[in-house]
Amino acid sequence: MQTLRDFFERDFLRSLADRDRRTIAGYQQTVKLVVDVLDDPTPGTLGFSRDAFIRELRKRQLATATINKHIRHVNAVLKQMGPGVPAKYTGVPAK
Repeated sequence: MQTLRDFFERDFLRSLADRDRRTIAGYQQTVKLVVDVLDDPTPGTLGFSRDAFIRELRKRQLATATINKHIRHVNAVLKQMGPGVPAKYTGVPAK
């Protein structure tokens, strides 16, 4: 089964072709974080990993706004992965 990194590198990056390089770098950073934290999940496991992902980002002392940015990026990738992909991640409230 295709992993998040596989999908991102083979398919999702093409959708960012006309975007600013900083936007592309932001998505790349998010995917790297997800792969580092969740060991390159498949679509079937990604939806069950939200809390672990957020816990790890909080341990790294990332700001709530930054965590929510990463969640928005994950959601954009999940949306393009198609049917059968788990429900989208939700953000975390400000402290």
